[in-house]
Amino acid sequence: TLSNAADSVPKKMADNQKAVMLKQRELQLAVTVAQARDNLMWMGAAGGLVALAGAINLKRTGSAVGLIPLGPITFVSCYVWDLAYGNKLQRVLASAGDILEEERRGGAGGHAMRFVPPLNNLMISKSEYEAIFLVKSIADAKDAKEKA
Repeated sequence: TLSNAADSVPKKMADNQKAVMLKQRELQLAVTVAQARDNLMWMGAAGGLVALAGAINLKRTGSAVGLIPLGPITFVSCYVWDLAYGNKLQRVLASAGDILEEERRGGAGGHAMRFVPPLNNLMISKSEYEAIFLVKSIADAKDAKEKA
């Protein structure tokens, strides 16, 4: 009937919005990893040039001072490599999930939630925000207890 079709339209729209948001999230994460890989290539080139210049300086003067910048460059390169090829993204996402759950339970030390939008925002009211996040969080906790 026509009323059933009209009732299903909002659900289909909501499902489509969720799918688009998830695809956008995946794209953002992929771009983050791609940027890290690109930065790593540039840092590798810079590190190579510093190593070459330091080696030339070492041979000419006998001083290893020109190799000192390799320490910080290597440290930063390892950090970026972890994001580009390691499991840093998974660790950060897991930590973000922990932070969100902590905030939904009342925050560290029972403080109020830090992520609630300000009162005068045009997007969502505090009660709507709490209904979306707190109710889901309680439901998720019940589901986890039932599965355990």
